[in-house]
Amino acid sequence: MLLASKHSAEPDHKYILESTAGIAFMGTPHCGSRVAEWRLVCAKIAALVRSTNKAVNILEPDSEVLARVQGEFHTMLRARTGAGKEDIRIMCFFEDHVTPVIGYVSY
Repeated sequence: MLLASKHSAEPDHKYILESTAGIAFMGTPHCGSRVAEWRLVCAKIAALVRSTNKAVNILEPDSEVLARVQGEFHTMLRARTGAGKEDIRIMCFFEDHVTPVIGYVSY
């Protein structure tokens, strides 16, 4: 959303980035996750009944899309700092315990 806000021509949308002071990522797989494979299996099963989102592969490890978004995000943060604006505070929370059925999950 912050990247969309940065590139938007709408003043109300640009305000989202300008007014953001902090971000809390909750279990966000910034570099993808092996759990995405399960999502793909579930999506194929659900597709038998109804239309599903086919873009689940962007959540897989080593996704080019995720790498590009992450690069743009870091560039945006550096540009904000370079312009003398206050840094956006970032906190990341994640689980690194064994999860029953899925196994070890680490983002």
